[in-house]
Amino acid sequence: MDARFAAADGAPRVLCYGHFDVQPPEPLELWDSPPFEPEVRDGWLYARGVADDKGQIWMLLEAARQLAAVLPVELRFLLDGEEEVGETTVADLVAAGDVPADACVIFDSRMLGPGRPVFNLATRGTAYFRVRLLAGERDLHSGVFGGAALNAVHALVRTLDAVLPRDGRLPEALHKGVEPPDQPSSPPGASSSPVHRCWPPRAHDRQTSMPPTSCTRARGRSCRSTCTRSPQARRS
Repeated sequence: MDARFAAADGAPRVLCYGHFDVQPPEPLELWDSPPFEPEVRDGWLYARGVADDKGQIWMLLEAARQLAAVLPVELRFLLDGEEEVGETTVADLVAAGDVPADACVIFDSRMLGPGRPVFNLATRGTAYFRVRLLAGERDLHSGVFGGAALNAVHALVRTLDAVLPRDGRLPEALHKGVEPPDQPSSPPGASSSPVHRCWPPRAHDRQTSMPPTSCTRARGRSCRSTCTRSPQARRS
C-alpha cells in the first residue's frame, strides 16, 4: 500500500514504513474481548495489532493529516501487508529503486512509560546464513553405525555452538571489522556521562511476559545486549 502527502517541488522526501498484517489471534479463548474489535480498558487499547504496527501507522497518518498544510517535506507511506509472512513486494520495490527518500521513519518501538517515547538512532543488524552439512554418502542405520560414524546433527550442533553468545556477548571473532558506536553528546543540563540502561520492567504490559533484562559491563567492555543508551540521566 503506497500513499503520499505532497509538498513543494524539490522538498525532501521522508519515507514512513510500517506493517499492518498481524500474527493469528488464536487461541481465541484467552482474549477478554474480540481481537479485531478494539476495546479501551483502564486507559489502554486492546486488540490484535494495536502496537505492531496498526497503532503506530494510525498515529503517523493522523499526524500527517493534521500537519499536511504546513509540512516542509513530502511524506510517502509504504504500508506492508507481508511483514509477518516473509515479505517480497516491499523488498522488490526497494531493490528496484522505486522508493527514493532522503530519510526513513520506522515507527515500531516501545514506550519506556506513559509520556516517555523512545527515539531510536540505530537498530541492531542481522546475520543470515544457510548451512548444509553432509557427514556421509548415504544414510547409515543408527543401530549399526550410531556412535561410530560422524552424525551430521552432532557436527551441526558443535558448529553452531561456536557462534553462540557467552554471558550475553558474541565471540570476539564475530566483532572483527565492527566499529563501536559513538557516544551520544549530552544535551544542556544533562549528566556529562551518558547513562547506559536496559529496558525496564513494564508492569502495565499485560500482553507479553518478557522479563526485565539485565546488563553487566565486565572489565570495561561495552554491552551488546538489548539495551537503550540514553544521553539523559535517569534516576530509578
